[in-house]
Amino acid sequence: MHCMLRLSPLIAVLLAGCAELSTPPATLSPQALGLTEARAPAFAAGAWWRALGDPALDRLVAQALAANPRLTLADAKVRAAEAGRAVAAAGGGPNVGFAYSRNRQRYSADSIYPPPIGGSWQTLEEIGLKLDWQVDLWGQVSERVAAEAGQVAAARFDAELARQWLSAEVTAQYLALRVAKAQQALAAEAVALARSRDKQVQWRVKAGLSDPASLAGTRASLAAAEASLAPWDGEVTATRAALAALTVQPLPAIPADTPTAWPEWTLDTAGLSLSAISRRPELAAARQGVEAAAHRVRAARADFYPDLSLSLLLGLTSLNPATLFDAASRELGVTPALSLPLYRAGGLQGRLDAEQAAYAAAVGQYNQTLLDVAGQCASALAKTQAAARADAAAADAARGAQQQARAAEVLFAAGLAARDDALAAAEGALSARQKWLSVRGERLQAQLALVRALGEVPESPAEKP
Repeated sequence: MHCMLRLSPLIAVLLAGCAELSTPPATLSPQALGLTEARAPAFAAGAWWRALGDPALDRLVAQALAANPRLTLADAKVRAAEAGRAVAAAGGGPNVGFAYSRNRQRYSADSIYPPPIGGSWQTLEEIGLKLDWQVDLWGQVSERVAAEAGQVAAARFDAELARQWLSAEVTAQYLALRVAKAQQALAAEAVALARSRDKQVQWRVKAGLSDPASLAGTRASLAAAEASLAPWDGEVTATRAALAALTVQPLPAIPADTPTAWPEWTLDTAGLSLSAISRRPELAAARQGVEAAAHRVRAARADFYPDLSLSLLLGLTSLNPATLFDAASRELGVTPALSLPLYRAGGLQGRLDAEQAAYAAAVGQYNQTLLDVAGQCASALAKTQAAARADAAAADAARGAQQQARAAEVLFAAGLAARDDALAAAEGALSARQKWLSVRGERLQAQLALVRALGEVPESPAEKP
């Protein structure tokens, strides 16, 4: 036995040459893209949606996080990964079993058993404990346990990603609902203004101050204003339906009315860089996937080496039930065994090749994820900054048009301007407000995309008790 143990390292060295290893692909360096372990800015951490100061949104996000099946699925995957880790860890420990058997048998008189056993009926009873232990000489078990631990961490990161996605999606749909409701109200104002202009033209025609043909233009404008209401009605219904699905509620449970005051959700983007995305959940999950795949490659390579197992038997055996528990019925056995894989029809190499291919796929997934999140962050940052500038310009334009409309109304009331001039100024102010509202919606969605791009994993993935 000792001789075999001394020879086993030599045998392992010789067998190592039988395992054909391909050149592993290289992972991209985060530092090459400017990524470091920088923390995400404060506006993208924690319950960031509370910064909008909207209790209705807070309730919708809480409901989604409590009831959406996407999170149930993610948590189930975490539990499955934890179970897989436990199964892998069990391979490195002893297995203890208890057995009892009772066999009634007639023994041949012309066999190896002489009389009085030969030619007679006998009852053989056996009871015992057996311990088996597969010695982890080359680290197959520890490598597979490490691989499963990586899968557990990756599953937790994926669950965190699902939570971030869900909270962001609820916020996106709620912001779209607020924009649609506000545009719906402005479209109704546009209809009211079109009707006022139509009445003004009718009065001018009756007074002989305008050609009756001018009524066609105002009627067309009124029809267009009334038609503009329908798309926003549909948008309100669609966003409410999306929120109902995300929060697993019936449509009537989604608020039909939203606050009229717009949130001052200002994000400080000064000094942001790509380093802020180094803690993205999908990037952390992909990194864990690479590490888990590397452990599986090492475990598959170790399968080419000899295995050592130990078995211990403690039992009682007797042909006479009355003497089963006597000292003479004891059985003791210790069995060390060394197995050497010599030929398995390419099975070991095939498994190693499969694990190496899985490792290459994991590296490719990590590299692609790294490039994707870097591109998303850069795009979201540029769009947020551009949207902030556009929002400021549109807000200035809307304020200027509103001032002109108020001035025109004052002049009309004083008899210094025509009603047509006041209506035209009011229509211009309304158009500027509609434009500003559209730009403000784009800014909010761009800011939301930036928060998504900067979302980070917790300090450590949550361990379940």
